[in-house]
Amino acid sequence: MIEDKIKAVVSRYNMPDEMKYFLTNDLIDSLLVSDIERKTMGRLEYKCRRCGAIEDGTHTPNVLQTIICVMNNYDLPKEWLGTPVTKTSIHNCKDGGIGVSDFIGGIGDKE
Repeated sequence: MIEDKIKAVVSRYNMPDEMKYFLTNDLIDSLLVSDIERKTMGRLEYKCRRCGAIEDGTHTPNVLQTIICVMNNYDLPKEWLGTPVTKTSIHNCKDGGIGVSDFIGGIGDKE
């Protein structure tokens, strides 16, 4: 049973095979929860190191799942097409400067 779950996680997130040894039961379960069971669509937040601005322009079908993938360097599910999510990004500051922004989390959409 656990081997089937591990295979499903490795396949869904396109992980290198050796990563399966680092998967805990809790992480496996949280990665395999369907969007119907825990659908938390929302926006990802990045904070600029230079000016402190927080941007939330990247939308995701599941905030928690995205955070887990980004923090553990896993690929997002193959069926999620769109902009790649990274730990850092470039930010155009209001004063004309250019800063580096860090991925700090996300916020769910208001219904």
